[in-house]
Amino acid sequence: MYLDFEKKCEKLTNRANKILVNKHSIQEWEFNYLSENLLSDLWQAWCLFCKKILILSCQGTKDRNNLQIPKLSSPDLSTLRLSYEVSANKSHRNPTANGHLSYKSAYDITWGDTSKLIDAINFLSPHNHNTLITAFGSTAIINDIQLTRNFSAHKNKDTLTNCRGFLLSYNLTNVKSPTDIIWSTHNDTGEFAILCWIFYCQLIADNATS
Repeated sequence: MYLDFEKKCEKLTNRANKILVNKHSIQEWEFNYLSENLLSDLWQAWCLFCKKILILSCQGTKDRNNLQIPKLSSPDLSTLRLSYEVSANKSHRNPTANGHLSYKSAYDITWGDTSKLIDAINFLSPHNHNTLITAFGSTAIINDIQLTRNFSAHKNKDTLTNCRGFLLSYNLTNVKSPTDIIWSTHNDTGEFAILCWIFYCQLIADNATS
C-alpha cells in the first residue's frame, strides 16, 4: 500500500516539474488547468490512502517492518461496513445491523481531512491506533492542501477566505486563483507549495505504515 502511494507521489512530483518547465511555452489557462488538476489528483490519492490504511488496519495486516497488526474482533470488517460505521458515528447516529447494505461511498467522510480521519481512528480503534494518531497528527499542512483544493473546486469568496488563515506560511502577496497558492513557496522549506505538500503526504504515509 505504501509503495503504491509512494509511486503516485513520484509521478505527481514529475508532473509538477514538467508543468513548471513548460510554464512559459503554454497559455495561462492551460497552466492553471494542469496545476489545479495536479492538486486534485494529489488530494484524491491522499484520501484513498487514508481510507485504505485505516480499513486494512482494522481488517488485520502487517506494517513495513513485517510486524503483524491483528484484526479487530468485530464480525463484519468489510470496507462497506466499516465505512458505514464511521459515517454513522460522524453523524452521531447509532449504526444498525443492516444499515451498511444500503450504504454508498458517496456518504463517506472526507478521509483525507485530518480531523475527521483522527476521529475515525479513535472510533474504530485498530491495534496500531497510536502509530496512526501520531503520524496523521504530526503536521497541519494537510489542511493547506484541503483548503486550496476546495478553493479550486469551488471558486468563490468564501473558499478564498478559508485559505487566508494559512497563507502567512507561504511567500504570497496577492491571491487571485488556486494556482497562485500552488506555486507559491513555503516559508520554512523554500519549496513550491505543491512539492512541499507531496513530500509531507509521503512522509506521513511512511510514518503511518512503519
